[in-house]
Amino acid sequence: MTPPNHDSRWSRSDTRLDTRLPVPPDGPADDDGDGNASDLSPDALFDVLATTRSRYVLYYLVDHGGTTTVDTVATAITAWESETTVDSVPKNAVEETVINLVHATLPKLEEYGFVEYDGAGGVVTPTPRADDLAPFLEIARQLDSPEADGTLLED
Repeated sequence: MTPPNHDSRWSRSDTRLDTRLPVPPDGPADDDGDGNASDLSPDALFDVLATTRSRYVLYYLVDHGGTTTVDTVATAITAWESETTVDSVPKNAVEETVINLVHATLPKLEEYGFVEYDGAGGVVTPTPRADDLAPFLEIARQLDSPEADGTLLED
């Protein structure tokens, strides 16, 4: 039995919707684990960039480079979110940001290969893969706020 208003022309077994994503002309992204951002699926890329805190961490790390402490990143992010300077942020607000970074944001960024996070040492280091996000971060930065040029993140 067919449902009412069913058009049998669309139920043929040889007429299927192709749900596969098209392969880029130069072939699929390599799977050799070299850490390029191009290895990410769009879903993964947008998952990483979906939260403000993840973007702020990446902005800070890409802008400042090198290894830094979680506390330094948390202070900068808290200042940015509070629209104030790093000298003016309350200690308890920084502690709340640290908790979020340690338990959610940094593990996710590490899982995707954008940072190396040493929980015991309390340090975070951007990987070369984080630099590969620069074009995406620039677009996101422009959309986040006019202050996203890094002026509130200066140490």
